[in-house]
Amino acid sequence: MKISKILLIITAITFVKCIEPFEPESSTFEDLLVVEARLTNENKHHEIKLSRTYQIDTVKTNPETDAIIYIRDTNDNDYIFEEITDGNYRSVNQFSAEPDLSYQLVIITDNNKTYKSDFQNLPPTVTLNNINYDVSTNNFDEQVVNIYANSNNPNNNAYFYSYEYEETYKIIPPFWSPYKLDVTNPASPQIILKDYDDQICYKTQKSNSIIQIETKSLSNDQVSNFIIRSISINDFILTNRYSILVKQFVRNERAYLFFEKLNIFSESESVFTENQVGFINGNIKNIDNNEKVIGFFEASSVTEKRIFFNKEDINEYDIPFIYDCATISPLIYDPYSREYEVALAIERGYLFYEETTSTWDNGPFILVPEVCGDCRALGTTERPSFWID
Repeated sequence: MKISKILLIITAITFVKCIEPFEPESSTFEDLLVVEARLTNENKHHEIKLSRTYQIDTVKTNPETDAIIYIRDTNDNDYIFEEITDGNYRSVNQFSAEPDLSYQLVIITDNNKTYKSDFQNLPPTVTLNNINYDVSTNNFDEQVVNIYANSNNPNNNAYFYSYEYEETYKIIPPFWSPYKLDVTNPASPQIILKDYDDQICYKTQKSNSIIQIETKSLSNDQVSNFIIRSISINDFILTNRYSILVKQFVRNERAYLFFEKLNIFSESESVFTENQVGFINGNIKNIDNNEKVIGFFEASSVTEKRIFFNKEDINEYDIPFIYDCATISPLIYDPYSREYEVALAIERGYLFYEETTSTWDNGPFILVPEVCGDCRALGTTERPSFWID
């Protein structure tokens, strides 16, 4: 559910149906509330994001702060949310959506406007049976690693699926050394043992697009080898060990259609056409007027799977590092610049790699850019709790 990524596009097309080609210079701006909210069957602190649309000529986000938010169920239980950062709200207590109840989102903004969603029921839960991967050639004749989702619902009553993923990969810099240079005395740098860990790091990043599929048009409610993620076989993130957690959500048909239209808006080749789809109606309204609101409150069931694989499982060749690690060997003192060049390079972010033979124009140390010798430039040394080597 990535509504905010297309706000720039939506505000540019003025939220009205039109049959004229897109002309950004004639567009108008509407200050609208944007809601990203989903309740699932996971027992957790659920989160809701509020923001407002922003002008096409700015990249500044516009969070909606100081709102009162709660979710009410058909047993009149209220689940209160609190603001944890600007525009980001989290439920005070952990809770999960129940299949025999309906849920409504209520938002009261700081200027005393009240918004309510339609009541939403929890769709049936369908197990994500497995995720797998293979190496294949895409339409651009490039080798890629495709990651697939598979599920089967014998009850034939779900039909509408969406997916999100979190991928984590191990980072080992190619020019790492257990030593560093102490340049406290720039005229006499000293090689000393590091007192910190910077050899192995991890980086986690989340999907940022709408990934969904429907099976209602098929003979069986079955998802077979649906591509969740496609990665170039030479992508740096596959250099060592890679893991992906895939979440499968079952959503109702109205939510599916809302996000399908939202996905069309996010594709520039569709936005800049004569057949523009106009404003997308969600299920959240101002209770006092017909003010437009961008967003959809949904209840979804979710299951998940995780897999790991190593570079050797998909590629026998070395994968290029993400950065050009050109080494330098500066003089300790350069009589022409009258600078202590090694100390200056360390100050500018270079790191010690190894000793070398000193010549008339080279110093005694090989130095590398920070990103090539310290994994913390690309990730964190904290090993994820789920990680398995």
